[in-house]
This record gives sequence, C-alpha cells and structure tokens, in this order.
Amino acid sequence: MIPERGDAHTQPDDGSDTGPRTRATGSDADVSGHDGGRRRRIVIGLALFFFSGAAALVYQVLWVRELRLLFGSTAESAAIAIAIFFAGIAAGGSFWGRRMGRSPDPLRTFGRLEIGVAIAALGHFAVVGVYHRLYPTLYAWFGELGWGDTVLKAAVAVTLLFPAAFLMGGTLPAMGEHLIERRGGRTLAATGTTVYAVNTLGSATGALAAGFVLPQVLGYRWAYLAAIGTDLAVGVIAVVSAAGAWRQARETTDQPTTPAPVAVVTVRALVPTWLIWVIAAASGVTTLSIEIIWTRLFSQVLQNSAYTYSVVLTTFLLALSVGALVAGRLARSTLAPTRVLLGLLVAAGVATALSPLVFHRVTAGVTYVGDDLAWGPYLALVSGIALVAMGVPAVVLGAVLPYLLRMLGHLHHSPGGVIGRLVAANTTGAIVGSLAGGFVVLPLFGPWRGLLVLAAAYPVLAILTWATAATAPQSPAPARRSLRFASGSVLALVVGLAAVTAPVDNLVDAGVLREGEVMIESRHGPQANVAVIGIDDDLAIRVNTTYTLGGTRGLNTERDQALVPLLIHPNPRSVFFLGMGTGLTAGASLSLPLERVVVCELIDDVVALSRAHFGNFTNGLFDDPRVTIISEDGRNCLARSRDRHDVIISDLFVPWEAGTGYLYTQEHYEMSATRLEPGGVYVQWIPLYQVSDQELGIIARTMDEVFDEVVAWRGDLFPSRSALALVGHLDATPLDPDVVPRAARTIPTAPVRSDEQLTSMLLRLYAGNITRSGVFADRQINTDTRPLIEQLTPRTHREVRAGRESFVVAEQRERFYADLAEALPPEDDPHLAGLEPWQLDAVRSGRIYSQYRLADFRDSPEARDLFTEFEQLAPARATRDLSPARTLLPRALAGPARTP
Repeated sequence: MIPERGDAHTQPDDGSDTGPRTRATGSDADVSGHDGGRRRRIVIGLALFFFSGAAALVYQVLWVRELRLLFGSTAESAAIAIAIFFAGIAAGGSFWGRRMGRSPDPLRTFGRLEIGVAIAALGHFAVVGVYHRLYPTLYAWFGELGWGDTVLKAAVAVTLLFPAAFLMGGTLPAMGEHLIERRGGRTLAATGTTVYAVNTLGSATGALAAGFVLPQVLGYRWAYLAAIGTDLAVGVIAVVSAAGAWRQARETTDQPTTPAPVAVVTVRALVPTWLIWVIAAASGVTTLSIEIIWTRLFSQVLQNSAYTYSVVLTTFLLALSVGALVAGRLARSTLAPTRVLLGLLVAAGVATALSPLVFHRVTAGVTYVGDDLAWGPYLALVSGIALVAMGVPAVVLGAVLPYLLRMLGHLHHSPGGVIGRLVAANTTGAIVGSLAGGFVVLPLFGPWRGLLVLAAAYPVLAILTWATAATAPQSPAPARRSLRFASGSVLALVVGLAAVTAPVDNLVDAGVLREGEVMIESRHGPQANVAVIGIDDDLAIRVNTTYTLGGTRGLNTERDQALVPLLIHPNPRSVFFLGMGTGLTAGASLSLPLERVVVCELIDDVVALSRAHFGNFTNGLFDDPRVTIISEDGRNCLARSRDRHDVIISDLFVPWEAGTGYLYTQEHYEMSATRLEPGGVYVQWIPLYQVSDQELGIIARTMDEVFDEVVAWRGDLFPSRSALALVGHLDATPLDPDVVPRAARTIPTAPVRSDEQLTSMLLRLYAGNITRSGVFADRQINTDTRPLIEQLTPRTHREVRAGRESFVVAEQRERFYADLAEALPPEDDPHLAGLEPWQLDAVRSGRIYSQYRLADFRDSPEARDLFTEFEQLAPARATRDLSPARTLLPRALAGPARTP
C-alpha cells in the first residue's frame, strides 16, 4: 500500500488542495443566503447542462445519419465523421478551457457557446445543399486519385461538424468554472464529476429521443431544428440568468469579508501530471475502441435496426453517467486518490476482459436473441441484455476519466482550465480509438481477443501508475519495495484473464453456423463480420451471423435477378449493380453482349471472399475487362458519378437494417433516374418475405412518384417466399415481346428453344402494372426526411415473428397478384399493348402457376385443377422452362478461358 502524503492532515480536502477560491465570513443570514444562492446556481446550471447534452446527442445522431447519406454507409466514412467531431471537441476543450480563468462570468460564456452551437448547426442546411451540387464535379477532378475522395469527405465533414463541435468542447469547461467554487482535488472532482454525469445523462436521453421519438413525430428536418431550438433556449436562459436579478443576488451574498483562516497544505500528487494526461488519452482510445467492438458483438445477435443501435448507445451512455457518479462518490471519500485510481484501472481491465464471457452467456452462445418476441418485449429484452453485458464494464470505464479530476487539484489553473485540458486529452485519444477499433483491433484480433488486448491496457496503466507513485521522491521506502510484488500480481492477473477468455475466442464464428454447416473462411473487417459457409455441396456468404447474402443453393434465382430485367430491355449496353453479394447476379449479366458492367458493393470483405470462393459461378466477373467493381456505398457510388446506364439493378436488401431504408427513398430514385440513359430502367428487387403489404405499397408508390411507369415482375415461381422486381421506366413504352428471344440467342450457352418457348418463359413472370392499376395510389411516400421504411420495417419484423402480422408471402402474395390483375387485366394493360393473344395467355399462365405452387405446397385438392389450367394456357413444350437462368445458363459458369 502506498501512503499518500497529506491524507492525514485536517485541511478541507486532501494534500492536493490549495485552498479556497472565495471563502467569506459574516452573519448567519449571509451564510444562509449564500448557500441558497449556490443551490439555485447548481440546480439551474445542471438543468441547463442536461438539456445541452441531450441536444448534442440529437445533433450527433442526425449528423451521422446525414453524413451517411452524403458519403455512404462505409466504415471509412463513419470513422472520418467521428474523428473530426472528436477533433472539434478536443480543440474546443483546450481552447476554451485555457480562457475560463479569465472569463468574468462563465455562465454567460456557456450561454454564448450554446447559442454559437445552434448557429453553427444551422449551417448544416447550406453545406449539405452545396455538397450535393458540387460533389459529382469535385469527384471527377479528385476522386480518381484514390485519396481524393477521402479528402473531399473530410473537407465536408470539417465544414459541417468542426465549428459546432469546437464550441461544444467549451461548454463543459465553462459550466465547470461556473459551478466549482474552490480549487482542489476533492472539490474539483466532487462537483466536476456531477457536471459530467448530468451532461452524459442528458446525452443518453438525447440518444433515446433521436432514436425513438423525434424522427417519428417530427421527421428528421424538424427534429434537427428542435435540437437547434433547445440549444438556443439553453443559451438564452444562461445569458439572461447571468445578467439578471439572480446574478445580482449572488453578487450581494458573495461579497467577500474577512477570509477565515484555512489550513492549507500544498503537496504535489504522487502521480505526476504527465501520467494523468496519458491515462486520460488512453482512456479515450480504449473506451471508444471497446464501444465499437461491443457494437459489433451486438450486431451478431440483434436485428440491427436504427432502434436497436439506439438502445445499445443509450445503455452505454447511461452506464458512463453512473460511472461518473461513482467517481464523484469516491472523490468525496477519504480514500487515498492514488489507491482509488489503481483500483479503477485494474477493475476496468478485469471487467472488460470478462465481458466476452458475460456476453456469450446472456446471448446463449452468440445466437440471435428474442426470435419470437413482439416489438415491445423485444426492445425490453435488448435493453436487459445490453445492461447485463455492458453495464458493469461501462460503469467502471466511465469512472476512470472523471476521477482523474481528483488527481489534478494541485494544478494552479482555474477549474474550467483543468477540465478543458482533461477533455482535450481524452477526446484526442477518442480520435485514435474511433479509428483503431474498427480498422486495427477488429481485423487483427477479432472481437474476443480485441477486447482482451484493450483490457490489458488498463493493468499496464496501473503498473505505470504504481511505478511512478512508488518511485516518487515523497513516497516512502516500503512503497518502493512493494512495486515488484504489485507489478507481478497485475501481470499474473492479465495472464489469468487471457487463459480464461482465450477458449471462447472463436465463438463469434461458431454462432454463425447452423446445423450441417461448416466454416470455410471468416473475416472481422471494419464494416462487418463476413463468413463463407459450406452447406453440403453449396457455398453461401453470411454477414454478422444472421444475414445470408446469397449462395449457390439459390444459384438460378440470383442469376434471374440479372437476366429478367436485361432480357426485357431492347438494347442494354451498360448496367449498374447496386450491391454485389456473392457476385452470382452480376456475373450472369456477362452472358449477354454488354459493353460495361459497374458493380458497387459496400463491404470490402464480401468482394474479397466472393472472388476467392465463387469464381466458378460468376462468369469471369473479377477478370472481365468490361467490369468495374467498386467497394463503396451504392447510393453514394451513383451520386458521385456522371456516368449513365441503360439498366440499374438494386439488389435484395434487409429493409429493417439501419441505413438500408435510404435505398428506397424518393430522393434516391430521383438521383438514380438522372443516371439512366433515355429509355433506361431502374430495377428495385423487393424481398416479399421481409415486407408487409403496407411497406411494399410505400416503396412502389415512392417509385411511381419518380418514374413514368412502374411495372412488377416475379423473380421466381416459388410456393411461398418470393422476390419481386419493381421496374421503373423513364418512358412508358409498351413491352416488345420480340426482344426476349433475340436477346436470349445472344447467350452462347443457350439451348435450342423456339421464339414461342423463350417468350412464354419470360412473360409468365410478369405480375402487373403498378402505375396504371393504381393499387398503391393512396400510400405514403418514403423520403430522406421521413424514412418510413426504416421506421416501420423493424416493428413489422418483430410483430411477424410474434405471429401478429404477416409479410407478403403465400396467400398474401397471391392476394397481391390477384389485386393487380383485377384492377388492370392483362388485355387492358398498356405495357402489354404489343402482345398477341397467346402471349397474353402466357402472362395469365404465370399467375395460375404461382397459385398452383402454393396449393401444391399446402396439399390442397385445387392443385391438380390449377396445373391443368396452366398447361392449357402455356404453349406446347414450354411448361418446364420456368427460370431464365435455369434454361439458358449452365450451373458452372467460370467465364471465358484466358491466356496467361
């Protein structure tokens, strides 16, 4: 144990206190008035800072969302935004903190900073508008340089985030200067930790409001304006309070008289100041990295909607707030500060190292949780799991930084100056952590070992703290002799934790596998965990444990997602694929005589694993000179390019995942329409087994708002779970049935089929005319500011799992097809105006066959009659050609032979 000099003295705090800022004597009435004024000042100050924290998190959540729309949903873009935001906080903390000691009224300064934040936040609207107009031009100049796009994104993020973050960085030092009356470690920490805790609690409230309330009630634009209004109100109240009668009353009651004698012992802390700054910075690195890894772990077991991310973030912030309160309680105690700090560092390492075991236990082996729960119970379960898995570690992590204030009382700086420097050190470390967590720790170590590596940083800091304290000149000899024993004990603790934790290091990968599956390869990249799974003789790619991108088991279905739209276009030369997955869809397009194929895939590791394992099925996708593969967000990829395409094909996406809903908005479709050649089509594939009738109608109605005509094509003729293509045409021209056999015969592997067989094969997939039927004319429109798909689909998903709602499958799917046909029969459909009677019968036969498949699946006696009706409508020898890919392409499609 290390005795701390000054602890035994009877001065107001410990030996690191240097005395009072103001200490007055006078009558009891003066003292009472002073205490009452101080209490009012504290209550008002903390209330203002609570709402300041809430507004700040609303800004942060909405900024992240807006930058996702601007830059794309890539890990690089998110890291740039977070790093620049923290850079602003760090610079602001340092700059404003140094000036707090000279501020005549810190509360007024706080109010002006809040007003400045609101004004800076208003600039968001101007920056976003200018960026959207200039980005294609700027990208054409610099983007192809490789680093140019990153520089462009950073420049916009600096313009959008840095001014407001810089001002935000000054609010904690200003409020600390206002509320902390005396210098000294105990007083500085006791009040400073309370201020920090209240602000963090406000941040948790803001995160919850931004996730569950404000966007749903107000929409994102008005939610952002509400945050600006909150900041303005906080700023105005602070300025008025500083200048009004309350301030005058404070000045009256605080008139100094004869200072009472106070025993002051000025003793330097055992822990040197430079080490405090190192611990603050290291805490920022580790806490942000740990948060990133925890978020990744939760993405393996949750639905990954904006709501579940909000729950996890709110829980983390609440735990940090509790940690700050714990730090305050410890600061008020008579325990030696160095010993408390050592205990917190060791506890943080232990709690972090054990968190994978806890997570593994509460998620039943890293499996999807709450599979059959409705919306409310599911959110309750997610909250409980987040609290159990993160609660104790986050509380301890949250106590480390604010407790460092206890160690800084010896500094001859104003409280705001000390707090500002501490904020600057911590957020500088957070910049490193925001980059290291996703781009270094996860790829190198994976989540389990990554947490262990980060946990080990805390015992290392503890050893360093003990070493410097034990060798300090004022430290007694017994403490020096205990250094070897203490260091060995901490190292033994790290080794022991490694031994306990290491056996579960691969359990994240194990959670990916289901019965009968084997792991072929897995990667823990910045964007997601990606794995190639073996299922008998087939392969699949799975992302974050639960989402299967596709695989060779559904080979023909995936290829049809390219062939169906390409076979109905009169002359496709250039195709853009928004999403790649396994590459089976994009590879199928190369069977046609295209001139250019552009494929945009969000996740780098998906591209790498597809290249490594699916080459025999992708038709030379990764080597064909016609193909350009870009690892980037698909929406951003289209927006930044001036190229135009004949066909844009948007892949199947999980609609409730955070960020996916913006691929179904009016703004996205409007931008995409400008990237089409005259006569071009935009193809939106919809997983009917993941949307309700309401959500299908919203997407279709949104496309109908943009394109001249939207028609629907079946992606398959499965019994129950199907994909649907909504095809938006720039020009409402009738379908040319002669295009199909002409295009099919350009495929080298196509077998001999008559024109009648080839035409019937495709026409039976036609489902109806969305625009002319008007079946969704009364539905709402999905926009960037009112993202209904992102808001509705997570709820629907949970209600379906609980059996309360249904997706568009089985009978609901057939009802949708029937509604289309009844509202606009094939013979009245202008899109089919060029078809002959036998071709219209082929269209009708597709709906009959779909009904037959479902009836046969249900063992219904109607199945036989339906199949007989199908055979009567279908041309001779054309009843078996149900899939273009199955008919026209072989299973193995490695591409043309290439000379070395």
